[in-house]
Amino acid sequence: MKHSLLLLIFSLLFDFAAMAQTGSRSFVRADGMHLTENGKPFRFLGANMWYAVHLASEIQEGNRTRLSAEFDRLKGLGISTVRLLAVSEEPAPDDLRAVRPALVQSGGTLNDTLLSGLDYVLSELGKRNMRALLSLTNTYSWSGGLAYYLRETGDTIAPMQAEELPEAYAARVARFYANTEAVKRYQNTVQLIVNRTNGITGKAYKNDPTILAWELCNEPQTTGGAMNGNFISWAMSTAAIIRKADPNHLISLGTAGIRHCADN
Repeated sequence: MKHSLLLLIFSLLFDFAAMAQTGSRSFVRADGMHLTENGKPFRFLGANMWYAVHLASEIQEGNRTRLSAEFDRLKGLGISTVRLLAVSEEPAPDDLRAVRPALVQSGGTLNDTLLSGLDYVLSELGKRNMRALLSLTNTYSWSGGLAYYLRETGDTIAPMQAEELPEAYAARVARFYANTEAVKRYQNTVQLIVNRTNGITGKAYKNDPTILAWELCNEPQTTGGAMNGNFISWAMSTAAIIRKADPNHLISLGTAGIRHCADN
């Protein structure tokens, strides 16, 4: 997410609901390999802005004036969708390169200040008629990511090292998909976010067309072989949980193309 402009591969799209009209915009839906809004083709330009929630939060690193200026600049460039890290998790104590503070704290409690920052981001994007793609966790440890959920189950996985290739770290953390307790804890977080009501707009996230889609994870990867079954089970079960709570939004797996899907 940090090092790419935008990789939006909607490799896992679930959209079984009618396209509910809300205000001047409707929810975007999938029609085969195409996206539509109100029955017409939906096209967009997007950009990554992983740090938007932190910038919007009332913390030392926060700066809402800068956030507004960046949103205005993006809109002026024709960018209509922003992909952002909605959920960050508490990193390992020795991971000095990780983003802090985190939205998900030890024990699964959520940071109210960062939640308010997420509310603010969606409110500001909505004012500009822009949309958000919300990533619900991260493969990599710079924002806590999947390793957090492993540590919560007692698996003391080391954070990503400075010289470690992303694919090598992703292979190490892929054991998350086989850890049923870690997956359960992740899915608990997902449910809390999907069922949230925006404290600024008063609108339930599930009813807000400002959200283009939920992304299960930033660049999830399977190592192939037997792990494929665990990976698919995680994706399908999480998508089903989201769909049960939210009949309106698209759901994206978040892979960076087929190269992250091992044996297809």
